[in-house]
Amino acid sequence: MKRLPADWLTSKWVDFEYKQYQLLAYLQQVEKAFDGNQLYPPLEDLKQHHGQLQNLIEAQKLIQQGFSADLTGIDLQKQELNFHISEQETTTLKEFNQITEYALPKLQHALDNGNERLAEVKNDLQMEPIGLQPLYLREGYLLLQPGNHSDVHIYRYRVRPVELKGEPFHNLQTWFLRSEVRSLSKSLRQIKLDLIKQFKNLPNPATWFFQHKQDLPLTQTLLPVSRHFLWKKVIEG
Repeated sequence: MKRLPADWLTSKWVDFEYKQYQLLAYLQQVEKAFDGNQLYPPLEDLKQHHGQLQNLIEAQKLIQQGFSADLTGIDLQKQELNFHISEQETTTLKEFNQITEYALPKLQHALDNGNERLAEVKNDLQMEPIGLQPLYLREGYLLLQPGNHSDVHIYRYRVRPVELKGEPFHNLQTWFLRSEVRSLSKSLRQIKLDLIKQFKNLPNPATWFFQHKQDLPLTQTLLPVSRHFLWKKVIEG
C-alpha cells in the first residue's frame, strides 16, 4: 500500500482539487486494506495524519502570521497588531483552509472505521498462558494460531525500557523463530518444552498463546494486535 506523505498538505502546490484527489486515492487504498482485514500500517498512518491535521488547524493563526505582511497599525484597545496580507497570500491561505476543512472529516471517518474493526478483532482474540508462568514476564515466547489453521507461529519477545521524545517508554520486541504444526503429539505444552530445551537461558519462560477464530493476516493484523495485548499484560499486569 502506497502511504500518504507526512507533508502531503504543504508539499508541491496548495491546490484544493489536487489535494482532494491525493487524499481520496489514499483513503481508497486504506478502505481496501481494511476490507481485507489488514489493519496495520494503515491504522497507525491514519492516526498520525489525523493528529497532524488537527494540530495544523489549531495553529492556523500562527500559519497566517507566517505569511509576509506589512504592519499597518497597532490597536492598543484590542492589544492587536494589524497586518496587511497580499491578495495572492490571502487566496493561498483560503485554499489551505478549504483543504483542511475537507480533509479532517474524511480522515476522521476512516479512522473511526479502522478503530471499529480493531475493536472487533480484539473482542474475538483469545489469550492464554501456557503452563506455569514465572514472576518475570518481560521475556518469553508468543505463540500465534490464525483461524482454524494447524500452524502455530512462534516468536520470542522481550520488553525493554526506552526513551521516546524524552519520555520513558517500554518497547516490546519480537523475533520470529519458526512455525510448528499443532497436533496431538505436538501440543502447545510440548512446543514450550521444546523451546526450553533449545534456549537454555530461559529455563522457565513466560509463554503466551493467541488465537483468533478468523483467518486474519498474520503480520498486518494478528501479530500487531497480539503484541499490544501482551504489552499491556506485561506492563500493566
